[in-house]
Amino acid sequence: MSKRQSTIYNQKNRLNHQGWNIEDTTNAVRFNGGSETLHHVTSKCVAAKVAIDAGYRVASEVELDDGSGECDILAYGLEDRHPIVIELERDFDIEVQEKKLEQYNVGDVAEVWVIDLDEAPSHPDSLYEHIAEQTGLES
Repeated sequence: MSKRQSTIYNQKNRLNHQGWNIEDTTNAVRFNGGSETLHHVTSKCVAAKVAIDAGYRVASEVELDDGSGECDILAYGLEDRHPIVIELERDFDIEVQEKKLEQYNVGDVAEVWVIDLDEAPSHPDSLYEHIAEQTGLES
């Protein structure tokens, strides 16, 4: 097993012990129960690409063991960085942001980024730049 694979595997197992439910270590973007708009699904794919380009392994719709929710993107697997969450929201306000920050700041997760999709560009290239800037994952 390479050092990179070992880091990914160890972080996945550690996060799972901390209450996250990561099923495997393959980069994956999943749909939730069917209530997502096309813009949300596209945004989730773009957010995953931003994290992958920064070197992270990504999982989406990752459930918490306590049943409190499923995050849009959980990015992990870098030796020199803690895992992060990227959450994409419509009808964004400070209460939504505070709820998501509290909800997903679990275990080793270092930062939870809540992206306001109502204020984000819809074109994928522009959205990529917007999410990269918002999360600090700019190339």
